[in-house]
Amino acid sequence: MTGVLTQPIIRVTEASQVAEARRTAALLTCNSGFTATELGQIAVVVTELATNLVKHAKDGRLAMRRLEDGGVIGFEVLSLDAGPGIADVTRALEDGFSTAGSPGNGLGAIARTAGEWDLHTVPGKGTVMVARLWHQQHSGSTSPAGRVGIMQQPMPGETVCGDDWLASESSDEWLCAVVDGLGHGPDAARAACAALAGVKRGGRSAVRHLMQEAHEAAKPTRGAALGIAHYEDGCVRFAGVGNIAAVVLDHDQRRTLVSTNGILGHTVQKIAEFSHPWKRGMVLVMHSDGLLSQWTLSDYPGLLARDPSLIAAVLFRDFTRGRDDVTVLVRT
Repeated sequence: MTGVLTQPIIRVTEASQVAEARRTAALLTCNSGFTATELGQIAVVVTELATNLVKHAKDGRLAMRRLEDGGVIGFEVLSLDAGPGIADVTRALEDGFSTAGSPGNGLGAIARTAGEWDLHTVPGKGTVMVARLWHQQHSGSTSPAGRVGIMQQPMPGETVCGDDWLASESSDEWLCAVVDGLGHGPDAARAACAALAGVKRGGRSAVRHLMQEAHEAAKPTRGAALGIAHYEDGCVRFAGVGNIAAVVLDHDQRRTLVSTNGILGHTVQKIAEFSHPWKRGMVLVMHSDGLLSQWTLSDYPGLLARDPSLIAAVLFRDFTRGRDDVTVLVRT
């Protein structure tokens, strides 16, 4: 199971906020099992990303979260900005290169230190970067946790998010779910938590049965919207109730997976299940209604082939409504 334990998003627009970002990373990793050396590496990566935002970016933000993958703990930091973009990524990775008169070791240090690292940039639109570090580093291919990208933020003014999500994976199948508790704040968060508890209780059942379990679990709460996608045997099966969007992207092809009307836990019509063939290279995007529904990635060349956290970060950066809880989940 992989999940956000917490995902603070820190604005980094001035030098004093670099230290704030580093302190936030330290709090997230406190008593987590990382070695002193690994904690130092996390501090280096967060500091370099934050410093780059101060020097080069516009509207810079860092999003951090703890990870767990097969019992191994990890840490992910996402950098997103609306700056000028990076004209020459290869040159920018070279030690000593800088456009700001500084030593210029930032991107190179991040790429060397992180176990997993990726970047996407578009001139005039900005840059997103992701770095993951693991306890006793994974080596070789991207970890299962690296195939699920998440961005989540509560409604402005709220301290807890009324959305929630889960992602699980075994050798031959995976499941993703996004839930939006009705309204905002603690009561919405409790509704979302109850619905996901029902999904987990349903185990390896069909998505319609998982939805029914979630419906029963949410009855004592104010209710929620929920979408569940399950992959097995070359096919994704989806069921949704309420305002959870789900889209399968295959290069320039886009297939919307339909949710039915209703409020989970209260009024639910017949739960419908839809299926779509799934092959390598496809991308699943699920999100709550805190994200604009008419988003498009046509202006971001090559993004669909990048790390899913970068896709989630671009969608969050450029299409968030800004007046609601928002969760974006991307599965590749």
